[in-house]
Amino acid sequence: MALQQQTDVDKIEVVYTPFGYPVVQVRRATQVIETDTGQPVGGKKHTRQVYMPDADLSAETPDVQAAGALIFTTERKAAYAAHIASQAGE
Repeated sequence: MALQQQTDVDKIEVVYTPFGYPVVQVRRATQVIETDTGQPVGGKKHTRQVYMPDADLSAETPDVQAAGALIFTTERKAAYAAHIASQAGE
């Protein structure tokens, strides 16, 4: 019985912050698959990554890149930059 670990993006969420800009959260599910039957062995492990409006998504999956392109507009990137600049001045 050969086993293989498989990780897939299983959820992409857009969460709006109270500061006027959204973030994109990506949840990945990792599980072990039996290669002969394709059946999962055991449960899934979930991890989550949060992307801010200035994130480089070029190494992400096409779905995550598309979500970022749709959500991270020029106005929202500017709101994020303004928030960061205001935090630096405190």
